[in-house]
Amino acid sequence: PATLPGEYEEGVLDYSTEFSLDIAQSAIAYDALVGTIGGFQTVISDVLGNELYYVLISNTASTKDDFVEAFNVGVTYLNKTKRINYGYGIYHLFDEYFDEYEGLFSERQTGVIGLVSYPLSKFTRIETSMFARHSYKKLFLFERDRHALLSTNYISYVHDNSLWDVSGPIDGQRYNLTVGLTTDFYSGKVFNRLAYADIRNYLRLGKYSAFATRLFGFTSAGDEPQRIYLGGSWSLRGYDRKEFYARNVVLISNELRFPLIDALYIGFPFGRVGFRAIRGALFVDAGSGWNDRFDRMYGSVGVGARVSLGYLMVLRFDLAKRTDFTSFEDGLDFDFFFGWNF
Repeated sequence: PATLPGEYEEGVLDYSTEFSLDIAQSAIAYDALVGTIGGFQTVISDVLGNELYYVLISNTASTKDDFVEAFNVGVTYLNKTKRINYGYGIYHLFDEYFDEYEGLFSERQTGVIGLVSYPLSKFTRIETSMFARHSYKKLFLFERDRHALLSTNYISYVHDNSLWDVSGPIDGQRYNLTVGLTTDFYSGKVFNRLAYADIRNYLRLGKYSAFATRLFGFTSAGDEPQRIYLGGSWSLRGYDRKEFYARNVVLISNELRFPLIDALYIGFPFGRVGFRAIRGALFVDAGSGWNDRFDRMYGSVGVGARVSLGYLMVLRFDLAKRTDFTSFEDGLDFDFFFGWNF
């Protein structure tokens, strides 16, 4: 209507920030080897969600004597009131780890964090993160300790205009281009440098079908290069989840996604249980992980099914056959995983 009936007046209402609890979750676990571990994390925000506090508390002690020293505490504040989002925080982290290169080791990190994100548009942004921390690493296999005062800086270019089905994206693009540098103030050396690119494209073929492609590359170098895993249902299918652990990784995934079963009901004495939107997939993967010398590309072809468990998660089944691109290996590899499509 041209006008609205009634009386009105202009004015300004004072808004006072009041914080309330958004998310709170905790977990306690026991392992026969490392003992008990427990933790708690929560998010507190104002009514508009413009200011948030992230709080983490956990304990990784394996004995009573380590209980105080093994406390993990982190508090991060995030402000989204302006176009430039920023945040800062402090943390203390301690845990024991194991990998194929350094064996069993413990690391204690105490430091501060700074975050800045600037949106170029609704779908594209630039992100930076800065970490300054003291790191004390104890390598049990080599019987030596390492102290370092580290500064880490990352900058990322992020784009995401994807449209999702119940099991994952089926239209649009997603990509993340990141470079990072870590220096040691004690020695003045480049401690670690890395770069990675994760590019994903979804060509929509129908209402519930699409052809998805993913290109991923990662490289790291320095005194202590960062290594990542490759393999499993969410990366190079047909191979174990920790098949490759390397500082150089490349992955190419192609997947045809299509509707398989709209609704499936299973009868029980107490009633029936239904599953909706079961999706099918045909995929071809190729990838490799190496440290100093590139070996060769490893590949797999297969079929899969994705079962939506409401809006909480997706159960993925994959049946894959390995290949070296000249012949196929004997046998089939079956894997399942809880998580959305890439």
